[in-house]
Amino acid sequence: MADHEDPKNKIIKLMGEAESKQEEPRRPRKQNVVKKTVVNGDGNVVGNGNTVIKTEKVVHKTIARPQPGEENITEEQVRRLHDLKDQIIILEQAAKRDPATPQRIWSALNKKMRVGSMRMIPLGKFKAAEKYMLEWIGQLMDRPAAQKNAPDTVRRRRIAYIQTNMKKLDIEPLVRAYMSEKCSASSLADLDLTCLEKVYRYVASKKSA
Repeated sequence: MADHEDPKNKIIKLMGEAESKQEEPRRPRKQNVVKKTVVNGDGNVVGNGNTVIKTEKVVHKTIARPQPGEENITEEQVRRLHDLKDQIIILEQAAKRDPATPQRIWSALNKKMRVGSMRMIPLGKFKAAEKYMLEWIGQLMDRPAAQKNAPDTVRRRRIAYIQTNMKKLDIEPLVRAYMSEKCSASSLADLDLTCLEKVYRYVASKKSA
């Protein structure tokens, strides 16, 4: 006959077995970790999730500087173009309802010369730049509104043109004879604007010929 175990001892024994059968600690589940590099804006912020590094965007610009008298036009030539620009402004205001501003004049000249600024005009292209400005002036002076609203400017420009080309073309005797025949005058100073225009056209025709 088997001995009956004391119920109290049996309970104690069962409790001991339960304590001995401890479960192994659960291992944490692996998480998918993705390292991410973040570039924000212009590359100013870079991070890997834990560390953030702020960087500066470096932009290198090459600035061309004029070399007057060596590669680019001289200061004297710059002054000449400024003087022509001032004359254009006067005539633009006299001849047009929407006259060109200094900025528009320089922009047009720079575009014609294919440069970023007037002072960057190559030394060998000054004559071309001057011619462009003089042609602009000539076109404006042909307008009746300019002759009416800025007669002094037109007069000075016409006389300067006539005098320069009389000497350059060696045609002064011919011009004087033309003035005497068409305007009954021997001096440019004695000519009114209408006669001055006639003499100017005469000299211009000799130049083009």
